[in-house]
Amino acid sequence: MNWSEYPYIRIALSFTIGIFVYEYFSLGVWFSWILLGITSLCYICDEVFGWNALKRPHLTGALFIALFFAFGSGMMAFRKHLDNYRVISSEQKQPILLVGIVQENLKSETKLRYLFRTESYSINKDEVVPHVSDVIIQFDKEDSLATTYLPGDLIALNAKLSYVSTSTNPESFDYAYFLRSKGILQQAYVKVGHHHLISVDNFNIFRSFAERTKLSSSETLHKYIVDQDVLGIAEALLLGKKSLLTSDVYQDFANTGAIHVLSVSGLHVAIFISLFIWLFDKIKLKNNYYIFFKVISLLLIVAFYVVLTGMSPSVLRAGFMVCLYIIGKNFYKNANTYNILSISAIVILCYDPYYLFQISFQFSYLSLLSILYFQPKIKKWWLPESKVPQFVWNLVNVSLAAQILVFPLTIFYFHKFPMYFMISGIIAVPIVSVLIYLGTFMLVFEHFFSLINKILALALNVLLEFLQKSISFLADLPYSIWDSLWIEPLTLVMCYLSIFAMMIWLEWRRLRALICCLSIFYLVIVSINFKNINEQNTEVMYIYDVYHGVIIDGFTNNSVKTIRSSTILDKTINFVALNNRIKHNISTKFQENHSLDSVKIFNINNKIIYILDSDSDFKRLKSNTEVDYLVISKSKKTDPAYILSKIKPQNVILDKNVPPWIIEKWETYSGNQMFSLHNIKKEGAYCTSLD
Repeated sequence: MNWSEYPYIRIALSFTIGIFVYEYFSLGVWFSWILLGITSLCYICDEVFGWNALKRPHLTGALFIALFFAFGSGMMAFRKHLDNYRVISSEQKQPILLVGIVQENLKSETKLRYLFRTESYSINKDEVVPHVSDVIIQFDKEDSLATTYLPGDLIALNAKLSYVSTSTNPESFDYAYFLRSKGILQQAYVKVGHHHLISVDNFNIFRSFAERTKLSSSETLHKYIVDQDVLGIAEALLLGKKSLLTSDVYQDFANTGAIHVLSVSGLHVAIFISLFIWLFDKIKLKNNYYIFFKVISLLLIVAFYVVLTGMSPSVLRAGFMVCLYIIGKNFYKNANTYNILSISAIVILCYDPYYLFQISFQFSYLSLLSILYFQPKIKKWWLPESKVPQFVWNLVNVSLAAQILVFPLTIFYFHKFPMYFMISGIIAVPIVSVLIYLGTFMLVFEHFFSLINKILALALNVLLEFLQKSISFLADLPYSIWDSLWIEPLTLVMCYLSIFAMMIWLEWRRLRALICCLSIFYLVIVSINFKNINEQNTEVMYIYDVYHGVIIDGFTNNSVKTIRSSTILDKTINFVALNNRIKHNISTKFQENHSLDSVKIFNINNKIIYILDSDSDFKRLKSNTEVDYLVISKSKKTDPAYILSKIKPQNVILDKNVPPWIIEKWETYSGNQMFSLHNIKKEGAYCTSLD
């Protein structure tokens, strides 16, 4: 590999590193712009006053890379600066009037949730402030009017705005950061009767057409597919809608490594356009008029597919990547795919640097890079002569190649790895390829040749059912998933350094690169084992930040003692505490569960904990009962003096369910008392050593 042939890879890397460094180290805005100014000045001076460029290529190259590093940092600073203007006024004590357009119906089991883009707001009726901002709005599940809202509806509502709170639970998914990466900073709960519809279909002409097409396509699928599980899969892989996907089906696809087929992305766009590229390549014309016609036709076909699938951000990104590839390969014969991919990444990140921190963006580019580099090398391991083994081997080597750069991220984010990903790839990719064409043609024919859809629908149902049952069968096999895996951010970086050292060895066969690869890999193994040994000797207790009850984990001797309210669902516990348990190397077989239904006093590693909630009964307690930790949840007993006449704690923890006026009582009372007070609502989840 000649590194000089891939200049845009170097630019893209420096640009993305600049974005990452600015965000990870929380650099100030002024630092970013000063850095950009200094590097720009140095580069201009080098170009204007420097010696012959042939004598100083490394200096010029280094300054150019530094310039794009600073540019990436500056773009991130600018994006954060825009976030300040997205905030609608500040948090209000009274409701404000918002007028805007429903953008998307968000999946939720307990509430009606929509992504809402404001057009204006009014704190008082006399002043209307034009303002564009994305807000999450929630309605009651039984609000009959709210259930009728569709994307494109212009509505007015009265609600109190609040910032999306950041998760304080250790190692849990930070939903607030996830929304912030999408430009969503605030949310509101709208009461019944505090909203009304103004008008419908208020999108621009392209988005409006896309939404109508998506709705019509969904109605077509509902018409021909009866089974709800199969329908959920069909809507996910054809339209990008996941609202009907059950948790069991989603988990089966995730545990077999086939989850990517349920998200309309680069794979789907590439599969769809590949047929038409193949058909155009059969025509052997080489003149410029034909090439121009070919490119325009292919771009229009990509645009059609993007519109058909609803123009979601992930599909738009994938469509842009494919369009850039089509233009580059047809108009620039010497353009290589790595440069095209790098240019697309730079353009997308210039549009929104926060895309870099979205998992879908990371997986898309890493899997494509991994396939481009490793698949040709893996393919040479075996060269079968007949077509069937060639077809199967191609599916296997593509799946294997894609995982090389993706598997560290899979473990880092999801803490598990699908063991049968190659088998699922052999099954899923060919079936999904057929389903994409079959489903798309069926959606189009519904408006022109609806009679033929009875035959197409039969084939579609058979293939979907086969796909679902095959994936479910794989998920039920022994050892289908290697779970409870944990790697730290530094370990993740070391994994990629080891892979890059291996790539250098594959290209130039340098012994030092191979030694470096093996040495870093050895350090990764050592660090993981050291972490596991260290966690086994940790004795610590966590009181989690959670609504509607109490969750407490006490980690001692490689086991966990869990105290939980019966009102807390298993799904909530997994969301709040599972990652922390995995980090502490705790298996479910070493977990001891205790319910708060009857018992309120517990012993964890000789530390006495009393839980005061709505069911607590003080009559059984002796006066001046000494405890190490008093955890107060929503309780009928609100007087600190009375509570402390019964219990003598060393630490008092107020959980998230305690009302503000009771918190104020405790904060006032604690000034003259011999105990420490921790307010979870203000200070976050509570962690303490049990040594």
